[in-house]
Amino acid sequence: MAVAGNTSNIDVFRDCLSSSILEKSASSHQKPQRRRARKCTGYSAQSDILGQLVQSEAEDMTEFLDYIAGEIFGSLPPELQSLSYSNVQRNPRLVGKYKELASSTRESILALIPNSVFDSFETYDLLPDHSSIDVFLCSVVADYANVCTAVPVWSETRVSACEVCQRDWIPLTYHHLHPQASPCQSPQARLA
Repeated sequence: MAVAGNTSNIDVFRDCLSSSILEKSASSHQKPQRRRARKCTGYSAQSDILGQLVQSEAEDMTEFLDYIAGEIFGSLPPELQSLSYSNVQRNPRLVGKYKELASSTRESILALIPNSVFDSFETYDLLPDHSSIDVFLCSVVADYANVCTAVPVWSETRVSACEVCQRDWIPLTYHHLHPQASPCQSPQARLA
């Protein structure tokens, strides 16, 4: 299973896996649209039962996705489990290894995944059309690597000077995040 310090990474992996699986599920369950819907004239026991059925299916799918994601993520190499933007900055070799997934890396990752995962995908027919399980899982791992190694949002929005007082010669502090009074007032003006 996953290391306790990688809880955010397993969540990212679960999201990448579930979005790929749910795309296939949504495309296969699309119903033809009716021209006109019937008018609902009050409470219906049938709609209540249908709502409970949909809720239980959603819970079952969530439980299944948690299981599959945990099985796959737990079998991944530790450096892939702890992949992050800062790790890639410290070790650029990880970019070539996991972001672009060379064929040797694909084979080594697929060899680590338990057979129960492959069986589950085949049993529940979860693969997108015209896709093998190897290609599908490698695309999920590549999506996960891209999300984990993406440049954090704060680095794009970070400013070099205080946007309120325009001082760039002092480091930004808590005062600059939540000023107590009007910006850059002199102490005498605050007392008045």
